[in-house]
Amino acid sequence: MPGFVLSRGALKLGPEPVRKTLSDRDGAFFAVQAGDLEAVTSAPRSHGMGSVTIVTRSGYFFGYGDRKRPVSDQPTDVTPEGIFDWCERSFFRVCGAYSEPNRIILTTDALAGCPLFYAFRRDGSPVVSTEAKALLPYLSALNRLRRDRRLRAEDTIFDQIRRVPAGVALTLERHRDRWRETSTTAPTKPAPVRGVASLRGAAQIVWSKLATIVREMSVGHDEMAVSLSGGVDSSSVAALARPHVTRLMTFTVGTRFADEFQQAREVAAFLRTDHHELTFSRDDLENLLPDLIRCYETYDPLLLKIHAPLAFLCKTTAGYVATLLTGYGADLLFAGAMRALRSTTRMEKILTRRMFAATCFNELGPSFADRHGITVRHPFWSAEMLRVATEIPMRLKLSGGVNKLVLRAAAGGALPPCVAWRRKVGIHNGSGMDSLFAHLLGTWDEGQQKAILRQMAERVLLHQLGETARQRRSHASPAYLAA
Repeated sequence: MPGFVLSRGALKLGPEPVRKTLSDRDGAFFAVQAGDLEAVTSAPRSHGMGSVTIVTRSGYFFGYGDRKRPVSDQPTDVTPEGIFDWCERSFFRVCGAYSEPNRIILTTDALAGCPLFYAFRRDGSPVVSTEAKALLPYLSALNRLRRDRRLRAEDTIFDQIRRVPAGVALTLERHRDRWRETSTTAPTKPAPVRGVASLRGAAQIVWSKLATIVREMSVGHDEMAVSLSGGVDSSSVAALARPHVTRLMTFTVGTRFADEFQQAREVAAFLRTDHHELTFSRDDLENLLPDLIRCYETYDPLLLKIHAPLAFLCKTTAGYVATLLTGYGADLLFAGAMRALRSTTRMEKILTRRMFAATCFNELGPSFADRHGITVRHPFWSAEMLRVATEIPMRLKLSGGVNKLVLRAAAGGALPPCVAWRRKVGIHNGSGMDSLFAHLLGTWDEGQQKAILRQMAERVLLHQLGETARQRRSHASPAYLAA
């Protein structure tokens, strides 16, 4: 699995055991001096998705995320706070666990771009992983998924497994051989963004910030790929990425029921990209669906329909594409899927709730793409863009029946008007995912679809892991498992 599993008791603290355990897995080690502390750091050989390990005299840190360049940058402050700050600067998205003999601190980025999960074993000791299902073999019961109800920020679809809420530092401590949650530290509220009260000013800030993010995500690449629908979100990302690479590949996914091939073709021709069109068939979905449920750890029909085109793209282009940019997240930030209401306050609350929900369902997690050797980056779904978007008033996001007004105004200078102001079409609608799922599952009723997918999830996530769990419990638990 991509990422790591951290279990207590099988690994001693100190550089030498960790050096011996990880030397064949993570690449080169770096020695770090910080006052009277010494740390040994293992980092991925290049930028992109990978694991990082930092060992100090008081504890060790395991992290997993999308590393920025330059990869030679190492933390100089190896306290937990210093390491977390370094992760925020050095990764586009990241999660991590800092472990001491009687304390573990768990953290994720502001949008839970790399989810982190934890549970307590039968003996009460904690176990932590970047994938919830990887914890199942360590638990006493594997017989059911959580009942279908509204999930809280810390809930997963598994009864005994919890997620670390987005942007917090959660502490687990041991008292008299008993582990428990003792504190949750919320992230510091960023300084307000100025100049977003007018449409012109907000549009300039949005485009400038998006350009900076895309440029950072393009550093070190001669070629990149963009998932292109022909709408304003993905077209903006492609337009901003084009000057930074020698070759920009664009891909559009469609089905026999619906596609956006013509719209994407027009944008690709305008930007002079190396464009490809992929047709997603019923057989493709049937083969993909178990892996989709396994990686995203959900049986929700809407989420799976949103995930399916990108997952199919990653599976199809594995070995051909290394880094893929998307327009995902723009709808959540700029009210792309909302309808106008009389109360702007109510609209703000609904949009905030939807953004929060996206951090709770692995909606933009890296698991599937990383399993296929592809680093997927979402420029819109980043802490910097979130900070800007949350300061922009609703009247600049949705007005006169126009969704994503401020983004469309921002893109107007770089894209043809027919692209910048193209009517919003949901990704699962434009690519025909609704029809494809209905065709495969034999029903249009979402409740029936959910029941069928839940049965599949129980088979994929629970029954197939049962034998692995029984084998795992009969052996010593590893402290660290990396891809």
